[in-house]
Amino acid sequence: KPLVSSSGGRSSAVRPVPAALATMDAPRVTSDEAIAAAHATLVATFRSGRTKPLAWRREQLEAMKRMVIENSDQICAAIQQDLGRPKMEAVLGEVTAGLAGV
Repeated sequence: KPLVSSSGGRSSAVRPVPAALATMDAPRVTSDEAIAAAHATLVATFRSGRTKPLAWRREQLEAMKRMVIENSDQICAAIQQDLGRPKMEAVLGEVTAGLAGV
């Protein structure tokens, strides 16, 4: 059964979520200790060097932007062929929106 903090997240005590709420797609709240442990794991992973440096990640994002821009005609053609969307709709709804997210 999903659990939620009984005091708004300030305590490690948890209680079951009411059945009516358990079926909703609401975020699940866990104890402060579980959150702290997850955070510590993420920090340790980052500090271990297993993640790529910020400059490398930025270069990858810039390369992704260039790839989308350079291939936007092919992307739009594929969207038109697969989904039947006109080119302008593909440009606005997919290409431009995708670039904005990078």
